[in-house]
Amino acid sequence: MNDALRSKKVPEAAVLELTYRCNSKCLFCSCPWEADRSFIQKELATDEWKKVIDHVVSLGSKHVTLTGGEPLMRPDLHEILGYIGRDKRIENKRIITNSLLLTEELLALFKEYDFALSTSLPGIKTYRKHTGSKEVDRVLYWIKRAHAVGLDVTTGITVTKLNKFELYETIANALIAGSSSILLNRFLPGGRGLKHIKRLELNRKDLNDMLQTAEEVLLLSKRQGILGTEVPYCAIDNPEQYQQLRIGYLCSAAKGFFVIDPSGFVRACNHSPVRVGTLDDFFESPYWRAFRERAYLPASCVGCKMENSCDAGCREAAHICSGNIDADDPLLVGITKRLHSPRQQEECAQKAVGSNG
Repeated sequence: MNDALRSKKVPEAAVLELTYRCNSKCLFCSCPWEADRSFIQKELATDEWKKVIDHVVSLGSKHVTLTGGEPLMRPDLHEILGYIGRDKRIENKRIITNSLLLTEELLALFKEYDFALSTSLPGIKTYRKHTGSKEVDRVLYWIKRAHAVGLDVTTGITVTKLNKFELYETIANALIAGSSSILLNRFLPGGRGLKHIKRLELNRKDLNDMLQTAEEVLLLSKRQGILGTEVPYCAIDNPEQYQQLRIGYLCSAAKGFFVIDPSGFVRACNHSPVRVGTLDDFFESPYWRAFRERAYLPASCVGCKMENSCDAGCREAAHICSGNIDADDPLLVGITKRLHSPRQQEECAQKAVGSNG
């Protein structure tokens, strides 16, 4: 076992999923409990979350992100914000929300406790189709207000087959409203998204079109963007052309960040349906160690010149589609070639969730 594992330190970034509940019904949602409702257990109480926060910080986390579900649905959010905000050991704080429940009072608290804000904008014309809500203008309003009060705002855009056509407009609207940066995500199978794969799946050409569109807008606006989920290096037509958009090829799960779910279980990644244990016992989990030690590369990648700087795409997407974390990223092989029917999609989700712990 290597020194990092033996020391029982955790990644510097802890993602705390405060609740299973959400006021949106996003087609692309990859939360594992949206594929299998039996995943849901009792949520941690306020005092239990405080203990979790103390624990992850004592183990080495310096960056804390609050998410869900929709974290604004927690009635004790004010107390949790204050508890994190007053902890001087925590260097960076962020909250991820769909913004539909934002208030001026919450913005003031984010500002007081130095939280950055991340919101979601999966399209303008297609916002309702993707989320079930008509309130895209409300999201843009709160981006403007957050920017006005001095918050750092990142807009997350999940790109699907349905909204790719309006990506330029979506990014432009987010930047005009006041976003300081863009987090671009390709649709990945998982959660509720398993039911909508055929409608949402991107192919290789779609991915490259997405990247080129984003780079064009970001160059014109002189803003920065990040591709939030790693992609196979070999899937990018011309990687060197991107100046404003940062593309990642290495998976950060269990290395750069990790997740505590609403019931207090540890997961390597928010996309993952696999619970590796609790904060007291997850270090020895084979699944955790596979991510921690990068023991997940597909056989086809062994010996590649990029082997040490590319993880061959999303390992959890590979796992969810095939049952194996060392399978090919579905971007390269096509999700629908693996999952032809809704029944097969559900069986795939159940297989992944069934490997919990």
